[in-house]
Amino acid sequence: MTAPSKFRAARLGGASLLTCLVAAGCQNSNPDRAVLDAWLTCIECTDGELDSLKAQATFHASTIDTLREDLLHGPSATRRARLAQQLTATYQLLAAYVASHPNLDSLAFTQAQFVDLDLENMVTIYQGRAARGLGEIGGTHARAALDSALQLPQASFPPSVWAEIHYARDSLIGP
Repeated sequence: MTAPSKFRAARLGGASLLTCLVAAGCQNSNPDRAVLDAWLTCIECTDGELDSLKAQATFHASTIDTLREDLLHGPSATRRARLAQQLTATYQLLAAYVASHPNLDSLAFTQAQFVDLDLENMVTIYQGRAARGLGEIGGTHARAALDSALQLPQASFPPSVWAEIHYARDSLIGP
């Protein structure tokens, strides 16, 4: 088994780092944040997360403000630190597993590379979901939130997030 396939296997049957984020970040008792986190961190997003987000936005205008902040800044420093701790522990378990199985190749990445890459991926997914959520919610407030992101330099976002912002904004009807 090669290192990259061991890396995929370490994700335990398709579960990704977003599972770690949910565990790290959804301990907030604020039900509004819990609905947002369910959408921003879902893996396959087949359990009504987007519908719940849209319903929440209908009753809580602050949902759009929070999504705007999530789009512009990604997860908070506290969430990132918790995730980094969990990814570090995951890497150590993976390294111990590889060390205890001599038939496996050694890991092709360092702990720092593992943590940095997964954190970067998590931020990208998180921001992209925030943009999509704003586009799905729609309305003038969501449009303004997307427009505020488009006022930033393109280099402020990973290319996939920049594309998601444009797609979400272009899907809204009106100026």
